[in-house]
Amino acid sequence: MIVRLYTKKRAAKWMITAACLALTTTAAGCSSASPVEQAQVQAGIPKVKVEPIKLHSMGAPLEQIADVNASVQVGVIAQGSGTITEILKNNGDKVTKGQVIARISAGTAHISVVTAEASVSSAERALQSAQLELESNRAQLARTISGYEKQMKEAIRANNEELYNTTRDNLESSKEQLKFLESKSSVPAAKSQLETAKVSLAQAKANLEAYNITAPSSGTLAELAITVGASVTQGSKVCLVLNANQITIQAELSEDSAERVRGKKKVRVYYADQPKVGREIRVAYLSGAPSTTTRLYTLQLTADNKDAFFVPGSRVQVQLTTEEEENVLAVPTGSIVRDGNNTYVFVLKGDKAQRVQIELGRLGGMYQEILGVSAGDKLIVSGQHTLKDGEKVQTQ
Repeated sequence: MIVRLYTKKRAAKWMITAACLALTTTAAGCSSASPVEQAQVQAGIPKVKVEPIKLHSMGAPLEQIADVNASVQVGVIAQGSGTITEILKNNGDKVTKGQVIARISAGTAHISVVTAEASVSSAERALQSAQLELESNRAQLARTISGYEKQMKEAIRANNEELYNTTRDNLESSKEQLKFLESKSSVPAAKSQLETAKVSLAQAKANLEAYNITAPSSGTLAELAITVGASVTQGSKVCLVLNANQITIQAELSEDSAERVRGKKKVRVYYADQPKVGREIRVAYLSGAPSTTTRLYTLQLTADNKDAFFVPGSRVQVQLTTEEEENVLAVPTGSIVRDGNNTYVFVLKGDKAQRVQIELGRLGGMYQEILGVSAGDKLIVSGQHTLKDGEKVQTQ
């Protein structure tokens, strides 16, 4: 009985000792934290994780299938009406810009040119006559003035006051005549008449030139269907000039794709089976508004094709963006905070969380493009949904 009581007392003593050791160990562990950390824990300062904002790829460059047109086709339009009197070129012939392809009966156009040329010659003679008359009158007045000046000197030497006064009046009158001689001359009117005649001649020659059907550009003649004796009307298409050295590549783009390429001067074009063999092609046109039927934007590219690299009628790939352009500032989608129609992220500024309103862009996997932040900003990626703007935080 005494032995059992002694054993129970000893066991209780060991239990008390173990409890004291545990408390001592826990107290020692707590005392290892710094006073600042203990204060933060006690103050309830949230812990957050951060990562730097940097560039992420949104995927492969944006591409679009496009058609290579057969060639640049320029319609040859008749500028006058009449009967075909002569055909100088045939289908398949090479032509240069301005070269005459066919002629139309000119009618009275030749007479108009001859009449206008005669009017110009007549106006030139009238102007020459008026100029000679002006020079003659000017010389005559100059001699008269010189004579009056001599008479005044003689009147002064002879002390003849009456002669002096008369001569002085005549001298002043002659000088006034010389002053207004130009305005009274027929030279200005003759010049105006000559200019009018020259304009009429130019118009007559232009009308006559309209009876020559000429090539608007250099290339190969095609679809020429007129014959001598056939009638044509002004504005009708006579044939085509195909420029085999020039090609046009056309694609239809969505609004997003059009915005991605707008403002660019060149884009890369290649065949799908030869992706490494491509060319930088000039952007000739990008429509500012979509088609009313397809709601797509037309993109046209032009390029020299003297080496026949592009095959008319084929299809090519147009690379609208580059790999570098697909690398944008993006953040994990889970770090974005949404509040109604507004979107935010929290960045670490010192030891505080700063809320920054952002604009969302493209989505690429787990990351989304954003605007409103800078590369290198410390993005808070945990606990951001419960943070307040300017709230003090501690990083894990």
